Amino acid sequence: MNLHTLTRILFFTFFAFTSTSWAELKWIPESARVQAKMSGDFKTADGKKILLKDLKSKVVFLNFWATWCSQCKEEMPWMTALSKKFSGHGLNMIAATNEDPKVVRKYLEGKDFPFPILLDSRDTLLNRFKVETVPTTLVIDAEGRVAFRVNSVFEWDSPEVIAAFEQFLKGSEQPAIK
Repeated sequence: MNLHTLTRILFFTFFAFTSTSWAELKWIPESARVQAKMSGDFKTADGKKILLKDLKSKVVFLNFWATWCSQCKEEMPWMTALSKKFSGHGLNMIAATNEDPKVVRKYLEGKDFPFPILLDSRDTLLNRFKVETVPTTLVIDAEGRVAFRVNSVFEWDSPEVIAAFEQFLKGSEQPAIK
């Protein structure tokens, strides 16, 4: 990661910590959703290959995180609960980081996340999805469009989020989260 990218992430991460408005999950109206470029080959922290094209026509939960980010680490158990609840119902969760693979592997020792940890060493996804802070999460609908995005930590296993994902995965156009 170059210095400019690191500086940008640190600035926006600081801003996210001080901005409560970033903590709201806002669904994107179906008519305003933009196509997500789901292409590229990536490796996971455990060396498996992921082809993003294999995720076309599937709902994808894409989280950007870092080992040094305390809010990212706080969010991981909530993501784990969401993944365990919905992975059998069409939710494909991926956590992506652009950190050094050795640092990531060391952090993952003794942890058992039920979703792949993707290594984005060239900032391909970070730049493609204009990620300026971590954590950032996008959900891409089965049509390949960004359905919602949150640029902050979020409690993914709250009852409201669980209910919204149940609606979303059943094909409801606008699940409600209050």
